[in-house]
Amino acid sequence: MKKDIRSLFTGVLLVTLSLSTLSCKKMFDIAPEDALEYNKAYQNVYDADAAVWGIYGKLLGIADRYMVLNELRADLEDVTTVSDKYLKQINDHAVTEDNPWADPRPFYEIIINCNDALINFDKMLQDKRLSQADYNLRYSEVGAVRSWVYLQVGIHYGTVPYVTDALASINDVQDKSKYPRIPFNQLLDNLIQFTEALPNKNPLPDGVSLIRNLDGYSTTKMFVNKYCLLGDLHLWKGQWQQAATYYTKMMNYADVLYPAKNSEQWYEVYRVAYAGGSAGSVVGANWNRIFDQAFNERYSNYENIWNIPFDKNFSPTNPFVNLYARTGGNYQIKPSELAIKNWNDQTQIGNSLIDINRGAENSYLAGTNPQIYKLIPNFFAL
Repeated sequence: MKKDIRSLFTGVLLVTLSLSTLSCKKMFDIAPEDALEYNKAYQNVYDADAAVWGIYGKLLGIADRYMVLNELRADLEDVTTVSDKYLKQINDHAVTEDNPWADPRPFYEIIINCNDALINFDKMLQDKRLSQADYNLRYSEVGAVRSWVYLQVGIHYGTVPYVTDALASINDVQDKSKYPRIPFNQLLDNLIQFTEALPNKNPLPDGVSLIRNLDGYSTTKMFVNKYCLLGDLHLWKGQWQQAATYYTKMMNYADVLYPAKNSEQWYEVYRVAYAGGSAGSVVGANWNRIFDQAFNERYSNYENIWNIPFDKNFSPTNPFVNLYARTGGNYQIKPSELAIKNWNDQTQIGNSLIDINRGAENSYLAGTNPQIYKLIPNFFAL
């Protein structure tokens, strides 16, 4: 029997949190052990950091699910002749109960881990194992992840249980007397109230132990941008003015990062800098650099808002290669004919430099088997 994805909100999952067992096996390792006994966890700020990184590492495990459920169900991606039946079901909005892409459990695994961490952060603050300042930052990072994941759950499944308890099993969620299903609109109310109340919505300050270099990657851009998240939450709720307020903050994010307005970066972060198209610029012929430059490359980072890297040396592997690459992958998803037509129908307006550098051979690689370029640029080097 075929169903819409929203009717498939079922399943059980035993979920436990091992603070040092992270999705990125090496890159996010905080402690030398593979796992930490639960009763020995949450002793100090470094244990709290390990919890944060464990949760952020798990986000990589739903990256492919995020793209498939958001984009393949929409208009600008399509299946190929070799796509498996489950991807075709997602594309056709007609899924069967055994479709792995429609399973909500990977989302709730992260949510329950977030709940566990948030509750233990409260206990650590009460017992003075965390200072108020350290608590504010770490609680906000985990809380933002939970709100973002819940937003995805609500978008895809509609009516869902909103659980803030630390549970051992998804089975507990099936008790509707404790966790009744709530409609998306009510879920948004809960998420907005919670996220607005987070004690820190600004970028992490310099000197915080969460800001570090992990195996060559700066962690600065790995955290959820809470202004952008709140803009999205209010937008889905239909609260246009509040959404515009937060998106305006994002358009002027340099004011948050560099309030003195006396640095070169202030002129470049999320702004169209170097209008002349210099060698380092991301405008002009270099616009697509934001997709294929090194993770910490200077100019691309002026444009990237939230960025968690895949690396060929660490788990998990980059799932987009298998889904999108026509060489080296299984090439199961491609740009739709509508997407290609939309690009081809565009014309340059005035002195616009960006539009002429998107489309064929930039946003996608053309040919008999078109390929979505921005998801797998130079994948062989990653």
